[in-house]
Amino acid sequence: MQISRIHLTLLAVFWIINNAQGQQAFTQKIPISGLDSNQIKAYFKNTIDYIGKSKKDRKEFRKQSENQSPSLFSNMPTFALYGIGNLNTVQQFEELNGSGKLAGYFRLFSSPKSFATAFFSYNRNASNSDSLLASTFLFPDVGQSSFAGTLEWAFLLGTPRRKYTGGRDQINMFFSIPFFEFANKMIKGKANASDTEDLYFSTLMYTFGNRIQFSMHRYEDDASFSLSPYLSFVNIPNEDNNAYRSVFGDEELPSMISSWGIKVVFQYNDFQIFADLKNVMNVSAKDGNERVRAIQGFNSNIGIVFNAQIFAR
Repeated sequence: MQISRIHLTLLAVFWIINNAQGQQAFTQKIPISGLDSNQIKAYFKNTIDYIGKSKKDRKEFRKQSENQSPSLFSNMPTFALYGIGNLNTVQQFEELNGSGKLAGYFRLFSSPKSFATAFFSYNRNASNSDSLLASTFLFPDVGQSSFAGTLEWAFLLGTPRRKYTGGRDQINMFFSIPFFEFANKMIKGKANASDTEDLYFSTLMYTFGNRIQFSMHRYEDDASFSLSPYLSFVNIPNEDNNAYRSVFGDEELPSMISSWGIKVVFQYNDFQIFADLKNVMNVSAKDGNERVRAIQGFNSNIGIVFNAQIFAR
């Protein structure tokens, strides 16, 4: 009779955990995956203690437990360095561009619900010719020499969803990630194809946006899908305006180019497919000026990326 009561008690506890809405929302706030045996015991003790509380006391108990619970982000590397290989099509699929980058990040801070990161990359080995002038001008990923830095703050939306399928734990998460990117690039070109002398000008690109991302972690596999609407501004320093307008063949071309766009990314482990779609708002080409015509309106940068981690600490 005693064994039967124990069984019934355990069945009742697990039925309450799996079916009661208030309790279920709480249990998902303390992720089990990656915890040691003592943390798992504490997890179940917190859940049972929560059930035993009156409705009036549950809110305060839940707040205290969340502050003490392990964070999904607490074990992430603080600093990492990696290499990037990039192959993409530009100018409405008319040109192929390849690049190699050195990149990395610093994790600025993390909490149970958010984390902030500073990214940096330096690109030195991409193609950069007159045929790629428009895309080199508009996209940080295209060009012979560029530096980019990004600040982003990722906020966890809702609670992580934990599944157990195929003998493995799977955690699904949604994020909202505001970001700011700065990119600096040196571009070379010629006023006329027959010229022997190259002209050089710099660009300063500022991008503001927000990324909505779905992430899935299962055993050793990570996958994500994201949509990033953004506003972007390309500024030409005053001292470079003459070279810039000579290369594009338009003395009235504005020194600040504004655009809006959306970047779509699917990533599986170290492999990524992306599409960066951009619409330039304040450029209008004069008759016969193909270089400016290539900038105005819709532009795309679509490709694949391979990441190779050098180290992470």
